[in-house]
Amino acid sequence: MVTCWKRYVYRIPLCGDQGIDVLRSFCETATQVVGAGSSDRPLDITQMQAAAALLLGSHDFAGFQSRGGRQSTVRTLHRCEVLEEFPSVAIVMEADGFLMHMCRILAGTLLEVGAGLRRPEQVLRIFESGNRSEAGPTLAAAGLCLEHVEHEKKWSQQLSESISLEVTWPPLPDSAT
Repeated sequence: MVTCWKRYVYRIPLCGDQGIDVLRSFCETATQVVGAGSSDRPLDITQMQAAAALLLGSHDFAGFQSRGGRQSTVRTLHRCEVLEEFPSVAIVMEADGFLMHMCRILAGTLLEVGAGLRRPEQVLRIFESGNRSEAGPTLAAAGLCLEHVEHEKKWSQQLSESISLEVTWPPLPDSAT
């Protein structure tokens, strides 16, 4: 069975119960920078969206994989969208295929953009160099979910939009529902 395209969604938590600043802890752990994503400097979603737009299309994603082994590292990223969906930020990625840890590295790179640690246009340099060390961190697998695998129809915006995103993660605490 041939896979036409897949959808992965990486969700970054914005807040948790009992007033814990989950975003700050998440960003500091992911980027190793104290204060990244702090409440006085929240994620810049607009900058993340600008960087995501630069990732679209057919590119050599060698710099966004954790290790080699594939004959070709060229992939077509049909959709890379950053959505604010309380209580998380969702990074939706749809492509004809993904390399080892590619989604988690793309999400880490976008997180660094959102935290102000790199500019959106710096993602283009990663394509040019193909150097993994220039991309962002590989985020934890816990935030990543494979939400759709399409075996029959080629990707189209209309088809993509007809397939709803899964339920928001993490679930809201009982006190917030």
